[in-house]
Amino acid sequence: MSKIIKCMFFVLLAAVLPLSVHAQQVTLHLQDVTVRKAFRELEVKGNVSLVYEKNDVDLTRKVTVKVDNQPISKALDQILKGQELIYKIKDNHIIITRPVIQKSDKKRRINGVISDVNDELLIGVSVSIPRY
Repeated sequence: MSKIIKCMFFVLLAAVLPLSVHAQQVTLHLQDVTVRKAFRELEVKGNVSLVYEKNDVDLTRKVTVKVDNQPISKALDQILKGQELIYKIKDNHIIITRPVIQKSDKKRRINGVISDVNDELLIGVSVSIPRY
């Protein structure tokens, strides 16, 4: 009977472990520290590793973080506030990236009239809008 209970325990543990970072609670009280320092503290206290491109994140930006027994995502939201970044939590890794902007390959035709300051039509003028 005890072997069955042990087996059930390990099966339940294996099922719950991947969810642990999403539900993991963390307490951080940081006042006017750099994002770099806040990341280090989050890695230590949250037992996670952060993955990001140095050029994407302003590591010298000063932040204040105050979370008491809150999900790791709440701390990340405070650390990354004001930077256009997104994150994804996968196992014990947090991946921080810039959002991908979808470019449209669809061409649009725009018609109109171009005139000078005296409202006289300018003949043969074309307008070009550069792609982003």
